[in-house]
Amino acid sequence: MSTSSIWAHLLVVPEDGSEQFEMGVRHVDPLALEDLLDLSGAHRVVAFGPLMRGAGTSGEVGREERVRLNVSLRSRPTIFTLMRGGWLPPSLIGHRILLLDRNVFHRLTKYATRTGRIEDQASAEELLGSGATFNLGLCAQEGSKRREPSWEEYVASYTEASRTFAAALPSARFIEPTSLLLQAGYQNILDVRMTYASEIRFLCEVSPLLVEPVMRAERRALEDRLFEAATESELPRSSFALVLALGCLYGPGEDASLAIARRVLNPRRAYDCGDAYNAIADLRSLQFAAMGIGMAGDGIAFCTSDLALAKLWCALGPGRGAWNGRRFDLTLSLSAALFSALDDDNLTRLGSRIALFHATAPVGLPQALSS
Repeated sequence: MSTSSIWAHLLVVPEDGSEQFEMGVRHVDPLALEDLLDLSGAHRVVAFGPLMRGAGTSGEVGREERVRLNVSLRSRPTIFTLMRGGWLPPSLIGHRILLLDRNVFHRLTKYATRTGRIEDQASAEELLGSGATFNLGLCAQEGSKRREPSWEEYVASYTEASRTFAAALPSARFIEPTSLLLQAGYQNILDVRMTYASEIRFLCEVSPLLVEPVMRAERRALEDRLFEAATESELPRSSFALVLALGCLYGPGEDASLAIARRVLNPRRAYDCGDAYNAIADLRSLQFAAMGIGMAGDGIAFCTSDLALAKLWCALGPGRGAWNGRRFDLTLSLSAALFSALDDDNLTRLGSRIALFHATAPVGLPQALSS
């Protein structure tokens, strides 16, 4: 039996008090949104791999097994790895290609130069010790000027990020920015330019309407206005912006841990294009991560230190995607936690309305979404 894919060994202590055993971990099932809402608690983990010794559940040493166990993280994670089906802390991600956002990039380089926050130390050490290969493309795509980067800015940002990463972390593996990689990465920006313009119009119009919690009697009228604004802005079916705005409308009034959409959108009365771009850059990272996972499967994931963005990923529930010609089809399974102010009947009604919008709106980004 080959063990080349094994990335960790785990000592398992069965809850029934039976003999302890080791397993070579090949895969850990992602954790869910509920685990993000309580990072300090014990997490129910499902691990898969060969039993290395002991009787285990099958009585056969070396047999591939799935084992369920409770895991308490040794420190509160400040970096979250998003993948199909949920998320994992850095200690459990294994050998993947990781797309880094700018915040994680800065946390890792500051850790290496001993200028980072003490609370980031454990997550940075676990991430760097995971055996992952890092992709810095999203750092360049996000830009640093609250707008789309130009080609020259994109190339300069990618080149500088690679130089800084290599100098600070010489033993870490990362993907070098070749000419073809740079061109392909910037083409992603060009492909969504019309979508970007529509999202700017939409978010600048609706964000001032969502600053304060909306009275129950006024929510349906504002819901109608959000759908009208999405149509008037020619918001494409590939955009997450409408769902984000609806999440602000129907999110909780008091439970701050469930203010998922509001923390990403950050609505305010004086909402400008730069504010909208900050939210759009986050949404675009999730979209590109979903497309990357659709192409590479479990071999790729997205790393962020933004807890609200991690919650949004889990609340959107992007499933297995597939390329259909030049279009990427993706199904979302929207969590009730995103619209916690709605009862079951109204949640079903809203879900149907969102699905209808995404089925009939312009195509935009080469990705079609259904809910």
